[in-house]
Amino acid sequence: MKFAGTEVDKTAVGIYEIVNTKTGMKYIGQTKTSFWRRYREHSTALRQGRHPNTHLQQAWNTDGGGAFVFAIVRCIRTGDSMDFCWWEHHYIKMAMERGIAYNKTAGYEIAGYNENDYWMSKVEDLIADGRDVLSISAILDLPLAYVMYIMRSIRNAS
Repeated sequence: MKFAGTEVDKTAVGIYEIVNTKTGMKYIGQTKTSFWRRYREHSTALRQGRHPNTHLQQAWNTDGGGAFVFAIVRCIRTGDSMDFCWWEHHYIKMAMERGIAYNKTAGYEIAGYNENDYWMSKVEDLIADGRDVLSISAILDLPLAYVMYIMRSIRNAS
């Protein structure tokens, strides 16, 4: 399996995918240590035939390690566990909807939490810190129009 990243990426954290280049199927996960460390853990488990995701392990056994690429999907700069969980869930759900996920579940289910509530909470915190709409969009890596929509929702709720 090839690591599709730079030396700088090796120390970053966030969401990654292991892609089968023959089929387009992917396994999506998160790491709070480093992408490089998680890459090595997956590579070792797959080579030894003991990866916990049986769908991914079977594909590895069939297609061989050379068919797989470990790629970075999103670097996460905050230490907030909910950010990791939300983005992992988001990308797994997208892959499942397209029928290309090795993942058996959509990741960490955020009980009682919907997407707008999640982002409203983030935006409210940044507004309280005195941030403007442009900086909020950049910090959260969200489209400006969506941040403006969330800010209107916050104003209408108060």
